[in-house]
Amino acid sequence: ENTTVTITKGQYKKTDIISIDAPNATSIEIEAFSECLFLQQTNFPIATDIGNDAFTACMSLTKADFPIATSIGDGAFNNCVNLQQANFPIATSIGDLAFTNCKNLTKADIHQATTIGQWAFAGCINLEQAFFPNATSIDSHAFEECKNLTQAFFPIANSIKQDAFENCNNLQYIVLPKKLSAVKRIDIGLSGQTIVILGKDFDDSLCEFPNPAVIAQLYSQGPILAKTLLLFAEPELTTFPDLKAAISRIDLQKHQELHSILEQVPFQNSIKASDNTLHVDLLNQLSLKTTEESTQANTTTQIKETD
Repeated sequence: ENTTVTITKGQYKKTDIISIDAPNATSIEIEAFSECLFLQQTNFPIATDIGNDAFTACMSLTKADFPIATSIGDGAFNNCVNLQQANFPIATSIGDLAFTNCKNLTKADIHQATTIGQWAFAGCINLEQAFFPNATSIDSHAFEECKNLTQAFFPIANSIKQDAFENCNNLQYIVLPKKLSAVKRIDIGLSGQTIVILGKDFDDSLCEFPNPAVIAQLYSQGPILAKTLLLFAEPELTTFPDLKAAISRIDLQKHQELHSILEQVPFQNSIKASDNTLHVDLLNQLSLKTTEESTQANTTTQIKETD
């Protein structure tokens, strides 16, 4: 009969351990593996709790895989600079500083998380996507200095604290609920170039779209145009990395449905999509923004709704 065990406080701290196989461990206490510089592999298939600083500064660890862990303690993987993947499919809370300075982290599968602590992913300079469909609270500085973050998905968030996205200068778009649409950009650290999309206008499958910049460009023209083009011309949009190039190559004979729908889009200049001038009309519409208008958009302090 298997007996469950607990990895106790500081049990392996600062040791030269290279791997740990603990199939019966249910809990990993504070600083259990802190500063184990050579730890490369772990196996904790039934661990539910990960204590504060449990794996802090495990410099050689490349993957954190905890299939039934429900919570990630403060600083649990802080300064694990070679960590590339974090898989916590049922964890609901991410503590303060949990993954701070995990500079090689590219993928974080923690989709059930409801709370994200302060500085949780700060300094994760290679993290490209923040996909948290169940998160209701994002604390201050949570994603600060995530310089390669291109898309963020928080459709039911109730609260986003100060500077949560400070210096995320490559963030193409962020999905938020309407109740947060009046939040000031400057408060949560968004750049003027980031497009804010309301959750009601966005399908989460678009987070797998290969080019977030195209999604941002689409929604900058409003959700009607974005959703219409995505519905009828996704192959073209997927193939071409630039929205203008994609629209230029849409086969209007193949996508006849676009005509009647696009006639209803409230463009600044009225578009008549009844003939083959649709390409030109759309491209002209996309080119309407002047340099002066773009500059004004970048200095605005209010989030722009895409409706």
